[in-house]
Formats: sequence, C-alpha cells, structure tokens
Amino acid sequence: MTENSVIAKEITSDKPANKRKKAKTLLQNIEQIIEYAEKSKLNDDFYQKAKPNIHFVAKTMNLTSNQAVIFSLFMEFSYDSRILISQLSEFLGCRNIKAVCMMSDVDVLESRRLVRCCREKGSGITYRVPPEVVKAVKQNIVYQPEKTDNLNTDTLFKHFERLFEERGDNEIGYDALIQDLRSLMDDNSSLIF
Repeated sequence: MTENSVIAKEITSDKPANKRKKAKTLLQNIEQIIEYAEKSKLNDDFYQKAKPNIHFVAKTMNLTSNQAVIFSLFMEFSYDSRILISQLSEFLGCRNIKAVCMMSDVDVLESRRLVRCCREKGSGITYRVPPEVVKAVKQNIVYQPEKTDNLNTDTLFKHFERLFEERGDNEIGYDALIQDLRSLMDDNSSLIF
C-alpha cells in the first residue's frame, strides 16, 4: 500500500476525529483541515474538529489560525491558476461575504508570497498558489521567498525581470513594484552598474 493510499484511507475513514492517526506532515495537516472545512460554513464544529491541524499549520508556517485555514483552502485549489474567492465560498458552503471578511488574511498570505493575486481589469481578482510553494509543502518545508540581498548583477536583473513580469501579469500593483524594486536596490547597493 502506498503512502498516498494510506493517507487517503486515513482521511476518508468513518472513525471519529480523535480516533484517527495523527497527521504528521504539513501536507497531511492541510488535507485534514480541508476534509473538515468542506461545506462546514467555517462553523464552531469545524474549528473544534480541525483545531490540532490548524494549530500545526499555523505554528509551522508562522501564520494565524485564520491564515492557516485560508492557506489550506488555496492549497486545495492549487491546481487552478485562477482561483476565485467565490470558489472558496462554494467549497465551504457559505456566502461570499464570509470569505470577503477574511481578505486581510489573504493580503498577508500574498505579502509572504504564499499566494499570488491577479488584478486584471474586466475579469476581477483571481489568485494562484505558486508552484514553488506547492513543492515546498509537498516536501514538508515551510516556503521562504528567495533572498534578495547581496546578489550578483545577473541575479539582481533576474529579480527585476521577475518583478516586471509579475506587474505585466497584474500580480503586483504599481506601489508594490516600486517598493520591491527599492528594496532590491537597497539590499544590493554595493553593486556597481
């Protein structure tokens, strides 16, 4: 029996939550949160059942409980490069306004580069989980954005290029672009152009 089939069997078991084998990895805890979250409307029962899993994800990733739940929801839809808040609401079985109330937590996930936001005119706001974040979670590693200080000139220009691509894809706003560019320049002021 493969590890994935063991995890799937464990999650779909009819045993009460406290009788299940304890989730050990980041991904297993995220899976458990998703299992409890589906159609839960994020009610008190959900938070009670998922409490140890939420705590694990929050502590491991240095997130709040709400951020851990939202990140888990985004991970559930990580195959989709255009995740809508309405998809999360539908999955939870709640109104969109409940998800909208959590948008400040989504902003924190975006600032930590755990999710990326696309703000295209005419098509609304969508989100995606970058592949490097998914890969880190699968490897039971907390994703850390690449360091941007003390770079060589080639690497610095690769970062510039990435930022301009993100701006071109509407994944960062003008102010965020300027802030990131200034930060890159400050962190690498020793380079001579």
